[in-house]
Amino acid sequence: MTRSGGFALATLATVSIACNYATRSLIPIVSHAVCSEGSDTDCTAAELVSDSTSAFFVGDLLAQFTAGPLVRLVAGPWLLALSTASWAISTLFLPSALKSSSPQRHHSLLQGLRGLLCGFGYPSAHAVVATTPHEIRSTVLGLINAAAGIGAMLANFVLPELLSRHSWEVSIHALGVLSLVSAAALMLLSLKSRVGLFTQQNGKQPSTSKNSPGESNDSVGGDILQWLGEPLIRGIIVWMVVVSIG
Repeated sequence: MTRSGGFALATLATVSIACNYATRSLIPIVSHAVCSEGSDTDCTAAELVSDSTSAFFVGDLLAQFTAGPLVRLVAGPWLLALSTASWAISTLFLPSALKSSSPQRHHSLLQGLRGLLCGFGYPSAHAVVATTPHEIRSTVLGLINAAAGIGAMLANFVLPELLSRHSWEVSIHALGVLSLVSAAALMLLSLKSRVGLFTQQNGKQPSTSKNSPGESNDSVGGDILQWLGEPLIRGIIVWMVVVSIG
């Protein structure tokens, strides 16, 4: 990949992660407008934010167990583009879930799905860094790491302005459409740069490890078992489950 192509890919990845973190701020910002008097949603802002964040981060946690094997299978730019498009589409369905007959239940399920899809953002973005020329990787990594703060700051600035002029549905749809545009641009650039959908396995040498096939760290099961063996991970899982049930 050329230097200019690497910077273009990094820029789109930064936009994608910024949109990712902007949509994470959606519900806390629009919750009071969603639950205001006269709204179709029968819940308080505190209940909406609590259910939303609990379900979202359960999905986000699950994504961390599967992100590693997925990044080894699917090329970073494609995984980032596909996950961005998926959570952008799910974001567009948020108003429908909040206006349904069981808004809290449907919204929580949708937020869990969004958390899972958004959770693939950073792992796939760091895989994008690995595809760029080595002389610009430190700069690209800085852009990717700054994207979360950029997205959160833009959401805190833009969303209140949209809410003051339009309905809360417009704020959600605007971010969903912007995320879809960034995903489409990332797909087009990946095609133009001839980035394959799957990671190349050519020239892979036979493993000299003494581990049995079932103990290979390159498998999905091996990754999950290794994670579950850590006491800290077990504690986090138990805490997330207790918070979600509560």
